[in-house]
Formats: sequence, structure tokens, C-alpha cells
Amino acid sequence: MIRKLGWGVMSTANIGQVAVIPAIQKSKFGTVEVLASRDIEKARQVAQALGIGRVVGSYEALLKDPDVDAVYIPLPNTMHAEWTIRAAEAGKAVLCEKPLATSAEDVAKQIEACAKHGVSLMEAF
Repeated sequence: MIRKLGWGVMSTANIGQVAVIPAIQKSKFGTVEVLASRDIEKARQVAQALGIGRVVGSYEALLKDPDVDAVYIPLPNTMHAEWTIRAAEAGKAVLCEKPLATSAEDVAKQIEACAKHGVSLMEAF
């Protein structure tokens, strides 16, 4: 039996709700374990609507979750580099919404962090 990849989703962004979360849920290879948002009430509403069992009120809490193997990052573009790097440091693979970052320098830092920590970095588009 194949162990499903546990996903954590950072934010309640519409693209996640309508495209990425449903795709993960339909996959035989993945499951959405945790939804994180700075607005915990909105996270609860979205999680209930999409059948996600757990919510947390911070991105840090998501990264500490042992059931999360990979994170999907549909945050504002200016936050992509920081949270990709923090996810890599936590040992989580990353699927980051486009663009990866707002500068080539930040993209290089993201690539370096993921390589250093042995995790995959993918750009959603």
C-alpha cells in the first residue's frame, strides 16, 4: 500500500480552494492534513467546506506538524521566498504558487535552501 503524501496548505486563497486542494484530495497519492491561516475562523469555514480535518492559526504551526510532508504556498507574492525557505528548513517539500519570488536573488535563495535541506521545490502554474 502506498503511503499518501501529507500536505499542509498555507492560506485560504481562492486558487487553493478551487483548484489545488480538490486536486490533492482526488489524488491517490496525497491528502490535505492541515489548513493554516492567520484568520482561524475563515480557515475553519474553508476546512469544513472542503473536508479538511485540521486547521492552525499560524504558518509556523503548520511547519511543525509531523503529518505534513509538503506545503502548498499560495500566499501573496512577497511572502513566497520567506515561507519557501522556512518550509525547506523544516524539511518540507514545497509547491509554491507562481511566481516563486519577486526577484531572481530570492529565487536563488529558495533553490539553495531546498537543495541544502534535501527537499523538492516546485512552482505551480
